[in-house]
This record gives sequence, C-alpha cells and structure tokens, in this order.
Amino acid sequence: MIHLAFFARIAEICGTSERTIALDPAANIAMVWDTLEQEFPALQAMRPSTRAAVNGSLVSFEHRLAADDEVAFLPPVGGG
Repeated sequence: MIHLAFFARIAEICGTSERTIALDPAANIAMVWDTLEQEFPALQAMRPSTRAAVNGSLVSFEHRLAADDEVAFLPPVGGG
C-alpha cells in the first residue's frame, strides 16, 4: 500500500487530504499521478507545477516506490 497526502488545490480536487492505494511494486510517482488523473481529470493541468515528496524528501516523478511509502503531492505556492 502507498499512503498519499494532498495539499491545497490538489486536496480540493481529490476531496480529501489523504488516501491509501494499492499499486504494482514497481510503481513510480508518475504512475501514482496517472492513476489519480484517471479519477480526477482536473489534476492534468497541475502536473507540470506539482512536486512530489516521498517520506519527507523531494523526488522526481520517476522515483520508484516501496511498500508503505508516504507520497505527498505539493502544488505550487503563491505568495507575496
């Protein structure tokens, strides 16, 4: 199982701030995002500006996952 955490606009689109999903053991972040996009098409526009963290460390979308990893999707942050 992979544990997901969503923040800001991503949480709004997904309707929750966390979720657990089952994925192939060879899954990477891109596969997780693709799975989410199938359920929540509005996420497609956010992919280029979204960052991912696994167990608290920023990683690329090619990063391979292990069982019980926690993946956080971090949308762009605006401010001033």
